[in-house]
Amino acid sequence: MSRCTRQTTLEMMKDLCVRRVALDLDYFPDVDNVWEGFEKIFKGMSTLELFKNHAHYLTHMDLAPQNILIVVKDKQTADLSVTLDWDSAIFALVWMHCELPNWLWLPFEDCLDDEKFNAVPEDPVMPEIKCVSEETAGTVYLRYAYVQEYHRVRNVFFLP
Repeated sequence: MSRCTRQTTLEMMKDLCVRRVALDLDYFPDVDNVWEGFEKIFKGMSTLELFKNHAHYLTHMDLAPQNILIVVKDKQTADLSVTLDWDSAIFALVWMHCELPNWLWLPFEDCLDDEKFNAVPEDPVMPEIKCVSEETAGTVYLRYAYVQEYHRVRNVFFLP
């Protein structure tokens, strides 16, 4: 059984880089290690105190349609049954946690795209789903969800 140890945010970010290096070596053994550069960026962020005074939240890190099971009761009602695939879960800063389920209203390939992740849906029904999600989330959550820099950092640590 593994033992959990308390980490600073900087240590957590460095640990995520180590995990990405291992994953990349498995899938792309001939590609250069870009993660050392990210460690320097995170050190700079820590020096600027961007990690200071933030609470950590249990964050799934792979909340996607294939990891959510629902029970459909009728045409208007569905209940969340279970959330799967918690092996990527971490305790992380609020901005790592705050990501809207834009796969509900966007094509999945647009969800990770820096230019399209906050796009207005083309399907006439989807803007209403997006609006309800945003109203439910609230302003603080939306600030972290839609700022492009936070979106980019979340994508860096998206582990397939």
